[in-house]
Amino acid sequence: MLAAIAWGGMAEQLPHAQLYLIPVMGVLFVAGRITFVIGYAAYPIARAYGMVLTVLPTILAYFWVLQHICLSKS
Repeated sequence: MLAAIAWGGMAEQLPHAQLYLIPVMGVLFVAGRITFVIGYAAYPIARAYGMVLTVLPTILAYFWVLQHICLSKS
């Protein structure tokens, strides 16, 4: 849910030529979830890589959207 909100915000703010970033973030999300499940099945602490790969693009997208919102209002 959080990733979809961030991607929607980016879709509104990104120039048309950079919209390819949204599917790239989707691929990273899916790859992160897959590595999370594989890592968790192997050894529960090994799920960290998948968790970071899932969350980091979403957090960066929120920072990017907030930055553009704040800069456009000033």
